[in-house]
Amino acid sequence: MLERDEERERLARLIARGRSVRVTGPSGAGRSTLLEAVASDCERLAPDGVVRLSGYHRTPTDLLHDLYAAVFSAPLYRPDRAELMEAIQEIGAVVVLDDIEFGGAALDEFLDATPNARS
Repeated sequence: MLERDEERERLARLIARGRSVRVTGPSGAGRSTLLEAVASDCERLAPDGVVRLSGYHRTPTDLLHDLYAAVFSAPLYRPDRAELMEAIQEIGAVVVLDDIEFGGAALDEFLDATPNARS
């Protein structure tokens, strides 16, 4: 990570300002390691802390439910869509999405549903 300190600091500053950031690159480029380091740097930025989610084989709706379960400590409860959308509006966390398999409108859907979270 020594050679990526500048990138790590820049990403943490953007997140601290409330910006969402996207880290892309080929497999094996160190994205997950970089995300983990940035997440550690951001642990005190949000009232609900840092929530790490894996997007591997997950849809935006799956990830919204995962976020709900993580913040509200309810891994076995799956609220209906209305309750889910209302609850996640209030989540104030730095959300680290790793290995997501979607982008574009689907990613925008997730980001729009979580206005108080930093992703």
